[in-house]
Amino acid sequence: MNPSLIISRYHLPGTEYFNGMRAAMPLETLAGYAESYRRATLYGPNLRNEMDVPLSGSHEYSPFGAGIVERIREFPEEAHHLTGRWQRALVASPATAILGLGSASVSRDEVIRAEAADVIMQGKAKFFLETAGVSATPLCFRSYLTKDQLEALDRLDNSRRKNQARIWRALNFAEAVKAIACNFGFINIEDAQGRDLPLIFGVLECLAGECAIWSDDKQGTGVITAAGFLSWMKVTNRKPENCRGIILGAGAGAMGVYDELVNHGILPENILVTDSKGVLHEGRADVEDDEYKRRMRHGIKEGAELEEFARGADFVVNLGAKESLTDDLARTEIIARALAPNPLFAPMTNPEPGVTPDMLAAVRPDAHYGSGNQQYINTFNNFTAFGQIGAGVLMSMAGAVTPGMTKAAALGISRVAEMDPRFGKNHLVPKATDIRLIEHEAGSVARAAARDGVSLRTGKLPTSAQLERFDAEISEMVRFRTAFVQNHRDEADARGRKYFEMRYPDRFAPFYLSDEREGEGRPEYYVPPEIERTEFEHLARQLALKEERWQRLLLEDGRLHPKALTTVLNELKPATRGESEQAKIAYRELCVIVNIATVCPALGLALALRRTRVRPENAEKKGPTVFHREAILSVVLREVPEARKAIYSSFHSIPEIGHYNVGK
Repeated sequence: MNPSLIISRYHLPGTEYFNGMRAAMPLETLAGYAESYRRATLYGPNLRNEMDVPLSGSHEYSPFGAGIVERIREFPEEAHHLTGRWQRALVASPATAILGLGSASVSRDEVIRAEAADVIMQGKAKFFLETAGVSATPLCFRSYLTKDQLEALDRLDNSRRKNQARIWRALNFAEAVKAIACNFGFINIEDAQGRDLPLIFGVLECLAGECAIWSDDKQGTGVITAAGFLSWMKVTNRKPENCRGIILGAGAGAMGVYDELVNHGILPENILVTDSKGVLHEGRADVEDDEYKRRMRHGIKEGAELEEFARGADFVVNLGAKESLTDDLARTEIIARALAPNPLFAPMTNPEPGVTPDMLAAVRPDAHYGSGNQQYINTFNNFTAFGQIGAGVLMSMAGAVTPGMTKAAALGISRVAEMDPRFGKNHLVPKATDIRLIEHEAGSVARAAARDGVSLRTGKLPTSAQLERFDAEISEMVRFRTAFVQNHRDEADARGRKYFEMRYPDRFAPFYLSDEREGEGRPEYYVPPEIERTEFEHLARQLALKEERWQRLLLEDGRLHPKALTTVLNELKPATRGESEQAKIAYRELCVIVNIATVCPALGLALALRRTRVRPENAEKKGPTVFHREAILSVVLREVPEARKAIYSSFHSIPEIGHYNVGK
């Protein structure tokens, strides 16, 4: 045995963001990061264009495609109908505000390494297709500065240099998007700094009437939050004109939420917004050059204080940094306790909200919770908004996104949530994949576009007869799109399994947590992680596993069988069947082992093998799980210290073991 052997486990990146949250990282979250990385390395982004009907080369390329070329040259306006523009969306990012993580790295020549945002843009494009059947192209843009611009920057001090470089990069990005806009009907500006958006939209305003420009960070966040507000107000019998609350943060997301709340009837003087310097009020002269902050200070008198405004307020939304809530938890608790009965508390920072539902319930059990994190209830994430809004834009051929369209989207989302039997405190918004959103969100957006006069199908001043025909056309489009999306999802599940079987024939061994999900949902993985024998043996001996226990898992050449993990995990599943307390404990134990296997595959396999030795007759004496053995628990917490909370909160009578360094 080699005691100095380094165990392969997933380590969080050594960035400021992750270094600040290591000690509090739950095992489930760490496993999520690990599986995300493994999936990307296993099969890449997995985003491909597909044809809806077979190719007819002579008609779609040469020679007969020349007839379409000449027709568009003679009648340019027919390009709207004869090209794929109104079936395509663009997801464009300058990578200056990726999720809540900040900008990508900046090189010495002031170039943003925009590819850091690519995985999120790929995810956006997949959500377009999965939720609404929209074909989207994800593109990240590096904005190069000219030689003259770089020389000009060298003459500025550091703060002015950074600001001027930021402005030039934003303008360069906007010009690049403008140059390719003729290929798309819907353009989603994604992960751009809030203060850059007015610059970007200023350049792109010339496209009005030709295609719809949208900011998911601003408008998308506004729509989904407004939808959650509508449901919350219905559940708590509130009227928008009587609601009063606080928005922490004053960036793009905050501006989007502010606009949509006002759009739905909440009065500006009833919304207090803060930035890093404090409350935005009418006496704040330092925000004159910020278009968003100037608007959000409206109606708030000079001298207004956050704590005073919070007394009896109805809602708090955090769209700044999670530290706005977590840096002073005592102050956050005071604010939460001061709110009116049944308030809405929405920590919206992404990917980490800072405050969990359990934390809020401990202080205000009557409060309604919402965040952008998919792990928690009431996911107020803009992926529920943008796919369907894009579909509505493309179906109506809308040359802009109007307040009427975003209002229709929020109402549609809330309407679908209300259709669910679970509608209430813990179900204020539907899942993004709820197929009814195509009718109630996308269809409503398309109809609002015609009534607002921005649809190229109906023109600026449609008659009642035109609107009636248009409504019928949209109903048919919605019917087709719903069927298309459902068929696509069904085929994608089947293709996914087939893809892995073909790509990794020797390693394909999907694992489902329970038999009920087998063949129906998606497995925890299709391809088990690779496990080195030397690493596994090192850990197995520390868990007191004799060598004969794993001999059956070895290949002739001495390597561990690539399907070993699935084989052993499946052997644990029979103990999880049934409704007995013992079966429930066994299921929770299996879930923890699977998460540990995601983070540290060799340890997960060793634990699964060790688990098969925990017999019912020994349960009362030694405890019902492998984690009740102190020697085993010591190894687990040394290698995966993040598992501590999951283990101690899931099982009773676990032996006390000292803390290990999570930042290992």
